[in-house]
Amino acid sequence: MSHIRADRTIPAVKQLAGQLSIEKVLDAVKRAVGEEGAPWRKISIHLCHRYGGMKLKEIGEKFGVGDAAVSVTSKRLLLQATKDGKTKEALDKAKKLLIVET
Repeated sequence: MSHIRADRTIPAVKQLAGQLSIEKVLDAVKRAVGEEGAPWRKISIHLCHRYGGMKLKEIGEKFGVGDAAVSVTSKRLLLQATKDGKTKEALDKAKKLLIVET
């Protein structure tokens, strides 16, 4: 495994686990929380970042933001989920849909 070069923009877990397509992530989030407003977008960015196995730049291009914004959005969503029960519930529901489908 030492011959594999790590990419610092992909969470370490994704370097070991199978990758989800961005389409699967988006579909799970749409079914969990709908397609309207900021929660859908933030949850989609976060789940693509944490579980999609994509580079920040790829995610950013899909959502029309820079790679730094992907990282910041993901971190802020986790912080928001600790303070807001609705956000946590929506995030958990989308995660469960992803787990069931993989």
